Parts: sequence; structure tokens; C-alpha cells
Amino acid sequence: MSRRGAGEGHIYQRKDGLWEASLSLGSTGGRRKRKSVYGKTRREVQTKLDAIRRDLSAGIAPTGDHLTVERYYEGWIEAVKPRLAPRTHARYGDLMRLHVMPTLGRIPLAKLQPADVERLLAQKLAPPKPPQRGRALHPTTVGHVRTVIRRMLADAQRQGLVGRNVGALAQRPKVPQHQVEALEPETARLILEAVRDDRLGTLYTVALGTGLRLGEVQGLRWPDIDIDSGRLHVRQTVGRVSGKMTHGEPKTDKSRRTVQLPAFAIVALREQRRRQAEERLRAGPMWSKDPAWAGLVFTTPIGTPPDPVGVTRRLQAILRDAGLPKMRFHDLRHGFATLMLANGVDLATIANALGHTSIVLVGNLYGHVIERTKADAAARLDQLLTGS
Repeated sequence: MSRRGAGEGHIYQRKDGLWEASLSLGSTGGRRKRKSVYGKTRREVQTKLDAIRRDLSAGIAPTGDHLTVERYYEGWIEAVKPRLAPRTHARYGDLMRLHVMPTLGRIPLAKLQPADVERLLAQKLAPPKPPQRGRALHPTTVGHVRTVIRRMLADAQRQGLVGRNVGALAQRPKVPQHQVEALEPETARLILEAVRDDRLGTLYTVALGTGLRLGEVQGLRWPDIDIDSGRLHVRQTVGRVSGKMTHGEPKTDKSRRTVQLPAFAIVALREQRRRQAEERLRAGPMWSKDPAWAGLVFTTPIGTPPDPVGVTRRLQAILRDAGLPKMRFHDLRHGFATLMLANGVDLATIANALGHTSIVLVGNLYGHVIERTKADAAARLDQLLTGS
């Protein structure tokens, strides 16, 4: 243990290599209260200790070890709101409120252990035991729970409230690899034909032709599209958050991107512009005057954004009536990616079009499709060189 210097408080290096500083906050009701901060170096904890002393001098009481996970979460979820897209922020709140706080909320933040997080994740993966009701969470959802815990505790660690991020130390749940079915060109043509005359047909056409997410397609405004050059700019998203339609920033910096439109999507967008102009004339004063929805490409007959759930249900109804396989809206995005792969487009170009941060993610998601295209390419080369 390191000897503390004069006026430093109690500073020492722990067995795990981290440095810890402890400062007395006096006594309440005969019970001694202390405040601990952590860091990778002695200088780091000394700086944090000095900050606590400055707060005390200014009459600001530091948070003690009684701070629970739930109390910290309540402040954290509000603090990160400006840094997250509205839908992401709402999703974080739902995951923590429903799945984390009932189990971990009362544990003191500084005493939370990796085993606590691992037990929580294991409980969520297992079906509830009678008389409890409900069902096990999907491993992907449990992985998202761990991600939010890890991100929250990363901020707590940065603030010196915990010495380590136990969310990061907790083992990640095994998530089964999702196999994305390749969309065959003939099926894609049938989908485009089936949606062509529907009021939302252009929305589905643009999604299949660009790989945009539903929120990105719904967020498109006419100034974001240069029909003459065939370029589309992803600049905002629109979706439902806490029961209310809202708009926000794209999911990540990579999501803010420029996409080249295929010719069939350009034709559909020209028709959409004509159709929307007629609808606006029919709606007259009923057309939405909300500036948030000004210039949207895809709207209801009165100029407001369509409900995302309704958009998906309408797509499924169209496909069902056409005798085509059932699809989620997101499957149009997968279809775009697999068609590009089958056409020999490289992973980096596809990742950029999809707004992914890494080509590794694309490679993992569509690995089986990539292997098939490799085999097809080898067969074509063999035919080219041997004539067989």
C-alpha cells in the first residue's frame, strides 16, 4: 500500500492495479461517511480528490457510496439525451426500466459486480418460473441490455464513481448468427411490380433500391433528392417515439450519407412528386402546416408522416395479395445488400451505402451470400478460361 501524502486523503493502489482515493465526509447520526474515487494513476485520483474538495468548499455535497444503480441511472438517462437519437434514447430507457432496474436498481453503484450483471443476463435468457409470467428475452435483446449497462457504467467510471466497468467485464450472451436469405432478382422484380400502383409503392421501391432504413426513408425531404443527378442525401430520420411521431438525426455519422439512386427508383420518385402535388391540392387547408414535416417525400393524404407500423403492415398485405413470401420492411434493406453482393459489388461500397460503420459487420451478416458469390465467380472464370 502506498503512503499517502500530506493533505491528500487516503490514496492507495489496489491489487488490480487501479488507484483509489478515500475522503471523509464527516458523520451523520453517528455514522461515518466516506467518498471514494478511482483512476488508473495516482495523479488521476488526486485530481478527482481535489475536485471533491473544491465542491465541498463551494457547498456542493459529493455523492457518497449510498448512490444506487437506479439513482445514478435516473440522472444518466437525462444527461445522455442530447447525445442520442430520440428512438435510441427511448429504447435505452425501456430496456433499463423494464429489465435492469427491478433487479439491479437498489444495489449501491460502487458495489455492483460483474456477477450481478451476469446473473441478470442469465435470468433474462431463461423463461420465467411459475407463478411468474412472461417469456425469455431474445439473446439479441439481452445483448442490447448489456450494451446499455456497459455504456452507463463507462460514464460512471469516467466520473470516478466506480473503479471499473463491470458491464464490460460481464460475459456477453451468445447470440445465434442470423442467416439473411438472399433476395433473388426475379423475386425483387415481382416485389417492384406488386407495389408499383400502391400509394406507398414509391417508398418501398426506394427502400429496395437504396437499402435505407425505414426511419431514413420516412425522413427524406424533397431538397434531399437530386432527381437529375440521381443522388439522395440521408440527413434525418422520422419515427415514432413514446407514441409520438418525431424527427431526429441519423443513427450514426456513417448513416449521414449520399446514395446513388437506380433508374427505376428515379422514375418512381418523379411519379411520387406528381401524385403528392395532386394530394396537396385535394387536401387544401387540411394539409399539415407543421414545419417539422415540411417537404417530406412520403406522407399521409394530409401531409403528415405515415405510421411506421402501418407502413410494414401495408407491405405485407401487398405481398400476400401477390402470392409473395412474407417480409419485414427491414428485409428490403437485406434484399438490397444481397442483390449488390450477387452483382459483384465490393463490401466497402455496400457498407457505405447501408451506412454501416464497418465492413466486418456486413461480412458477418451476409457471409453465406458472399461464399455463394465466390463459388459463382470461380465457375464463371472456369467457363471463361476452359470453355467448359
